[in-house]
Amino acid sequence: MKIRELAAQALLALQNLGELLGAANAQSVIGDIEYRQGRYEEAWRSFEEARGTFEKLQYQPGILATRQRLAAIERKLGNLERAEQLAIETLEIAKKLKNLRNG
Repeated sequence: MKIRELAAQALLALQNLGELLGAANAQSVIGDIEYRQGRYEEAWRSFEEARGTFEKLQYQPGILATRQRLAAIERKLGNLERAEQLAIETLEIAKKLKNLRNG
């Protein structure tokens, strides 16, 4: 069985159990697999879905990680301005989080 199929099965199982954080992480793994296979549009959709769940859960590490991956996809697709915008926004979020923690 291919790794993508295993990740999809894990995603479905986690969704059925109502484990949103686990499902978002599985969706992100699927995005990583698609990215490594050069399927950037599919990877984008996977990361966007994961990011949406991370945001719903207010899970900042997941939000930051998926935003970084989205920026990488934009760079691969040649959308350098969008990649830069995402990277800058992600950095600003990370700085705010650091300030909140150091508070």
